[in-house]
Amino acid sequence: MLSKKNVRLMIEKQQPRKQQFGIRKLSIGVVSVLLGLLFIGGGNQVAADDQQLAATVDASVVASGTPISDHITASSASTLNPTSSETTVVASPASTAAPLSTPSSAASSVSTSPVLSSQPASQVVASQQPVQPVVNDASASSQPVNPAVVETPQPVVSDVPVSDASAVESTVTNVDGVNTEKTPSPSDQPSNEPTPQDVVQTVDKIHFDQVLKDKYNIDVNHLDAKSVLMLASLFHIFANEANLGADVNGNIAVGILNSNVDFGTRGDSVHLTQGDIYYIQQLNTGLQNGSFRNEHFNHVVFGQNVNVEIINGQVYVNGHHMVNLKPEEVFKDATGSNYIDFPTVFQRLLKASNFYASQEESAGVIKDFTDQNNRYVDVSNAVAKDNVIYVNIPFEYLTHPQPIKIFGLSSKVHGPTVVINVIGMPADGMVSISTQIKLHYDDEKNNHVNPGESHAHPNHVLWNFGETTAQINIGSGHFMGSLLAPNAHVIAGVNVDGNIIASIVDIKGGESHKWDIHPVEPPSFIVIPDPTNPTSPTSPTSPTNPTSPTSPTNPTSPTNPTSPTQPTEQPSDPQPTSPTQPTEQPSAPQPTSP
Repeated sequence: MLSKKNVRLMIEKQQPRKQQFGIRKLSIGVVSVLLGLLFIGGGNQVAADDQQLAATVDASVVASGTPISDHITASSASTLNPTSSETTVVASPASTAAPLSTPSSAASSVSTSPVLSSQPASQVVASQQPVQPVVNDASASSQPVNPAVVETPQPVVSDVPVSDASAVESTVTNVDGVNTEKTPSPSDQPSNEPTPQDVVQTVDKIHFDQVLKDKYNIDVNHLDAKSVLMLASLFHIFANEANLGADVNGNIAVGILNSNVDFGTRGDSVHLTQGDIYYIQQLNTGLQNGSFRNEHFNHVVFGQNVNVEIINGQVYVNGHHMVNLKPEEVFKDATGSNYIDFPTVFQRLLKASNFYASQEESAGVIKDFTDQNNRYVDVSNAVAKDNVIYVNIPFEYLTHPQPIKIFGLSSKVHGPTVVINVIGMPADGMVSISTQIKLHYDDEKNNHVNPGESHAHPNHVLWNFGETTAQINIGSGHFMGSLLAPNAHVIAGVNVDGNIIASIVDIKGGESHKWDIHPVEPPSFIVIPDPTNPTSPTSPTSPTNPTSPTSPTNPTSPTNPTSPTQPTEQPSDPQPTSPTQPTEQPSAPQPTSP
């Protein structure tokens, strides 16, 4: 039998017992939670929140006697964005499965979900979405964190906006767990379309080049009609082929170019244009990158077979960077067109050369070659015809080393041009020129013009070598004045100042200097080309010279529109009537355009 004491003990054992916690155990648990949170956040605010949590839990435990493990539930969720380097950690609210038994434990607490990211702070701020507050019935305001994400550093949150919106196109995870991705605007997308500055412009024939007329105020058609060298007067070297092996201080128009030197006009001389106009139809060698060195402007046209590129605002010709050229200065031939039709222009130049050679020497010209050391020509009192003075000099005088002096040249820009016809020129073969040409102007009779990049006087001298096909070697002294030899091969081994017009031009030594022939305003004796068809002239413009027998009162003069003998159709390149020319001119055959 059981005693009363034993019965009471049995009853007590069957009754449920309340779990008791000592002050020491409670303190150890709270300290553990505080240390964990302090290690994660490292902030004073977290420590303060943990102290408040400890006080709340302590009060709840004391009041209710419920185990602390029933009030605090640790749960965390980490979300890893697969498309971004960000790792977002959200502290989820505690479970409400074990409500507190006291009113103080039922109070609601509000917590926010911090976002942990390894990106720079400025990008994190711009990519975060506003966080909505989460209402939690649990008494705890912070939960233990998953140890797997303990090593993730806490970012520094800043309110400074990001200035570059293109740098914040990251994927964002909002509070609802939905990934929001920013779509780049169309302006952020790269474009491979060439800009207008990267496209090489094209141009038609030089007679229709509006850039020359509108931008540089150059009337090509006027020059082509008024100058003794017509269109070629715009260029220092005008040739079917040019080989440049020494310094060329001037511009060029060539069908084929071979060059291993820089070129371009420098200095201060009386020219037709302030800048340089170029036409290079075919390029056999790479250009030196310092070419086109005129400081005022360059207007450069290349043939269709020349590779011209504009890359990042820089001009490249056959792969060589042209440091002196701007994109707006570079052009190419339009499809099916040539900027300059060399065969046609050379045909006109040959006719002009033959016309000059056919003229008699002007009245009033004085010349003396008897004294080898004092050979000279004086045109001070010469009578000009159509503002041109004609002088004849035998070729053999140019082969002697002694100088030839030309006196009486006009210092005025529109003064008469002196055309020196070289007579007795061999039809072919190889010839040499050794004479120094010394030019004396009327304002400086005792001083001659020196060769160089700058000239204070206009160029009024044209040497006409006619239709010879010879190879002309200029090997000593210096040659002053423009040179017209449409069929010849000119080789310059010394300084040549003026225009060089030849089928082939080789610059092998010395220097050549641009010095444009003048004037361009006298009455024209060359047929005016039709601007709509440069290869076909419109009408002859041979005016009458007051001293010429073919005056306006002469009924047979071709300038008299009522003349009964005037043909109804004008020849392609009529010759003005000379004193010994018959009154009726036969029609010259129309040249066939190449």
